[in-house]
Amino acid sequence: MFLKNMFNQTKGVSDMKNLKYFFVGIFVVSLFSMQSCTQMTQDVEKVKKQIEEKQVSFMENFNGGNAKASTEHYAVDAIVAPPHSSEVKGKEAIEKLWQSYIDMGKASVKLNTVNTDVSGNIAVVYQKFQFEATMPDGQVIKDNGKSIVVYEKQEDGNWLIKYDIWNSDLPLPANK
Repeated sequence: MFLKNMFNQTKGVSDMKNLKYFFVGIFVVSLFSMQSCTQMTQDVEKVKKQIEEKQVSFMENFNGGNAKASTEHYAVDAIVAPPHSSEVKGKEAIEKLWQSYIDMGKASVKLNTVNTDVSGNIAVVYQKFQFEATMPDGQVIKDNGKSIVVYEKQEDGNWLIKYDIWNSDLPLPANK
């Protein structure tokens, strides 16, 4: 009815009043939309910060030889897909995987976040890594590459890793 009256030429001044209210309404809706977008941006930045803190915690724990603490940021049903190996499912199996890397010798990893995208309850992190392990015999193993880590927001608001996959930038060793 409002639109019909607004475009009815016989109403004159009444139409101008309606048009004024229409534009005031559009303006108010726009303000709320801008505030909502600002809030979403703030929420995304907060999520990115939480994830960055989890990655720092992972590095500190892994480099300190603590596989259990390294695994605390994974969901119970998480899946890790290491290179040249079968996928590892579940938090307990993931802890064993990290322990096997730690047991190789003095191991350390460095993660460098390249990009984090957040959409709803999912966050995807693209990062670069550097890995080094000094074996008991003194041999040093080095690797570097990239990874994709998918975080999922839990019911309690915590962000946990759901999927973790990485691969090396180094070529495969030549067959001898």
